[in-house]
Amino acid sequence: MSSIKIAKNTLGLSGLQVFIKGLSVLWTFYLARRLGVAGYGLWANILALVSIFGVLQGFGTLSLVVKDVSQDPARSQKYHASSLVIYITASVFAFILIILSGFALGYSGDKIRLASVAGLSFLCSAPGLASQAVLHGHGDFLLYASVYAAGMILYMALGAAFVESGHGVLGIFYALSIGYGAMAVVLMWKTIKKYGKPVFEGCLNHARSLAQLGLPLVGSAVLIELMLRADRLLITRFCGETAVGYYHAAFNLVYLPREVVLIPFLTAVYTPLCAYYVQDKDRFHRLFEQSIVMLLLAALPVALFASLFAVPVIALLYGDKYAESGKMLSILIWMVPPFFVACAWQNILIMLNRTRTYLWTNFVGMVLNLGLNFWLIPRFGAVGAAVSAVATQAALMALLFWVLRDMSLWGFMKRLHRIAGAAAVASLFSFVLWNHIPSSGRFMWTAFVFAGLALYGLLLWGFNALRPNEVDWLKARLRSRLG
Repeated sequence: MSSIKIAKNTLGLSGLQVFIKGLSVLWTFYLARRLGVAGYGLWANILALVSIFGVLQGFGTLSLVVKDVSQDPARSQKYHASSLVIYITASVFAFILIILSGFALGYSGDKIRLASVAGLSFLCSAPGLASQAVLHGHGDFLLYASVYAAGMILYMALGAAFVESGHGVLGIFYALSIGYGAMAVVLMWKTIKKYGKPVFEGCLNHARSLAQLGLPLVGSAVLIELMLRADRLLITRFCGETAVGYYHAAFNLVYLPREVVLIPFLTAVYTPLCAYYVQDKDRFHRLFEQSIVMLLLAALPVALFASLFAVPVIALLYGDKYAESGKMLSILIWMVPPFFVACAWQNILIMLNRTRTYLWTNFVGMVLNLGLNFWLIPRFGAVGAAVSAVATQAALMALLFWVLRDMSLWGFMKRLHRIAGAAAVASLFSFVLWNHIPSSGRFMWTAFVFAGLALYGLLLWGFNALRPNEVDWLKARLRSRLG
C-alpha cells in the first residue's frame, strides 16, 4: 500500500471520525442538559461498565484476522465465518457478565435493567463487527467507517426522540441497540456482496484456534478498558455522580484526538506495516518512524494548547456550569502523547504475535492505575483520577520502550525535541496573545489558537522537523481534503 493511499485512507477515516465525534460531543452536551446532573452521571456510570466488557466481543481476534486476510485474501470467506462464530459467542458471554457485574456492584433493579439493555447492543452489533475484520483486511476502511457513521447518526436521532418522549437513559440504550443492528445488516450485506458468503465448514475449529491466539489480546483489551473506565466507577463510589459528570465531560474531550487521529491512523498503517515487516524491513522501519513522527506531530500541540486553554474550551462546549471540568482537562490532556506512542508500540507487539507480552504490560498498567485511583481519588477527588490516568500512560510508555528496546524503533527521537520545541513556542505564543491583547468577544481566544497553529507549522518547517517524504505525505492529505 503506497503512502498516498495510506494518506487517503487516513484522511477519509479522520474526516468521518471528526464528523461523528463532533456529533458525539454535541450529543453528550445535549444529554448533560436534558438528563440533568444525576441522569448524566447515571448514563456515564452504565456506559463505563458496559464498555469494560464490550471489548470481549471479538475476543481479541480483530487484528489477527486483519493481518491474515491482508496477507492471504483468498481465505476471506473462511475468516468471515470464523469471525461470526467468535463475535456472536463472545457477545452472549459479555452480556451475561454485565448482568452478573451489576448484581455484584449492588445495582438496583432499574440499573440492572439499564445495563441489560445496553448489553443487548453487543448482540445486535456482532455480525457487523465480524464483517469489519474482513473489510479491514482488504483495506476497505472507508466502507466500514461510512456505514458505522450512518449507524451512529441513526442511534443519536432515535436517542434524542426517546429522551424527548420521556424514556430517559433507558431510551438512549434502546436506540443504541437499534443503530448497531441496522449497521450490522448493511455491513453483512456489503461484505458478502464483495467477498462472497461465509464458508462455515471447519469454522468451529478455526474459530477456537483464533480465540486461543486472541486470548492475551482480549485480556489486554479488558485491562485497557479498566485503566480508562474504572475511574468513573470509583469516582461514583467516593465522590458521587456530580463529580462523575465533571470528570466525564473532560474525559470526552481527551478521547477526541484518540478517535479522530490515533485510531484512523493506526488502522490505515497497520496493514502495510505487517506486509513490509515480511517483505522489506527497511521500508518497515521507515514507515514506523514516520508513523510515530506523525502521531507526535498531532499529540504534542494538542496537549500543550488544550492544557493552556482548558477552561475556555470547556466553556465553549459545555457551558459555564462545567467550569470545574477545565481543571481536570488541563491534567487529563497530557495522557495524549504517551497514549499515542504506547498504542503504536503495542501494535508492533500484536504484529509480532507477542500477545503474552502485550497482556502483561497492560496488566502492569491496570494494577498501577487502580492502585493510584484507590489512593488519590479519596484524597483529591476527580482531580486525583486525572493525575492517575496521566501517570499510568507515562509509565506504560516507558515500560513498552524497555520491552521493545531491541527493535531499533527509536529513530523518531532524533527529531522529538524539534517537534516539542515548535509546539511549546506556538502554544505559549497563543497564550500570551490571549492574556495581553484586549478582546471584546468571549471566544476571541479561538483566533489566538489558530494563530499559534499557523506559527507551529512555520516552526516545523524552520526547525527541519519533517523529512521531504513526510512533507509530501502531508501535502497529499491537504490536496485530498481540498479536492
